[in-house]
Amino acid sequence: MNYRVLYTCICLFCALLIAVLPVTAVLPATASQTMLESPPILKTYIPENPSHDEHFFAQVTEYMEQLSGNILNVRDDFRFFTLLASGYNIEDHATAQQLLDFLFYSAKAGDHYQQAVANKGLFFTPINAENEDLLAKEYRALAEKTFNSCDACQEYYPDFVMYSLPSGGDEEPESAYQFTGKLGF
Repeated sequence: MNYRVLYTCICLFCALLIAVLPVTAVLPATASQTMLESPPILKTYIPENPSHDEHFFAQVTEYMEQLSGNILNVRDDFRFFTLLASGYNIEDHATAQQLLDFLFYSAKAGDHYQQAVANKGLFFTPINAENEDLLAKEYRALAEKTFNSCDACQEYYPDFVMYSLPSGGDEEPESAYQFTGKLGF
């Protein structure tokens, strides 16, 4: 009699294991396993061609003014900037690249925050809202670190105040989150 119970338990355990393994294989990666995306690289400056510095920085200034001291509007999309920047011939290449990096990280923060809000409170989602929220905070902190490490950026925009992510009410304040350099701990 004991062998039948043991055999039944082993069969049930194996069936459960077979049922669970495929599910865990398709679950999304946790935030600690996710890599941050790299921003696009600006085309190198060609001295023979006319410079687009004035046009590029005028457009960036519009975005910097919209972002300064405000809450990040997740509907704003900075992705078009990467397409425009790839065709620009910019003499002040290093500053332009750092500003492009800042805008890229800001756009990624908005994308991930928007995804977190969309999935928050849902019983089952393919993307974990907590991981998306963590990614949004990582990208925002990386954007802030990028801007603060650029002396020329601070000269162009001396009055810039870092934006914040929209508050969900029960979240910790933005100033309490520090960029770790990687996801997770």
